[in-house]
Amino acid sequence: EQRKFGTVGCVALYIPSWSNQSSDPHSGNIKERIRLNAQLASATSTGGMTNVRHHRVGDSPIIGAGTWANSLCAVSCTGHGEWFIRCAAAHDVVARLEYKHCYGNDQISSSYRNGEALINAVDEVVFGTLMGDGGNGDSGGDGGVIALDREGNFVGEMNCPGMYYGWVYEDGEMVTKIFWDEQAETLSK
Repeated sequence: EQRKFGTVGCVALYIPSWSNQSSDPHSGNIKERIRLNAQLASATSTGGMTNVRHHRVGDSPIIGAGTWANSLCAVSCTGHGEWFIRCAAAHDVVARLEYKHCYGNDQISSSYRNGEALINAVDEVVFGTLMGDGGNGDSGGDGGVIALDREGNFVGEMNCPGMYYGWVYEDGEMVTKIFWDEQAETLSK
């Protein structure tokens, strides 16, 4: 059986320019204001896995299943869409980030602000929920996830041999990845 690669959508972080400026030196921590005013967005393509039948519309772009964004995190998924639908994978990443790992709580440790919470939430879904037995003997679904939190931490993770994805830093530097052995990175610049 030929393994397939997924093409994921995009996640974006926007920081309003006014959040970097302050004429009042007592207006509070600028980094904290940026964090609280960050806006996130997610979009997922219908391209699906490689070598699928032409004119087939993918399942992964369904809101909650393959794409989700709120004030804490943006997620886009690719893979065997039926599994992403069954477990609402994109929403599950964000819910785990917020409720299980307490991301967004001002009392969280600094290690969670460096991407640890995002890594944990994505790994639990990609290597846990998506790989689990749905009660009907299926072995789970192949695919991957990209996620970006409001701190600017990015994670790309997959349980299949490859996923086409990349990112762009503020300074314009572009990075692309495809294969499993290239994907173990969390980036914050």
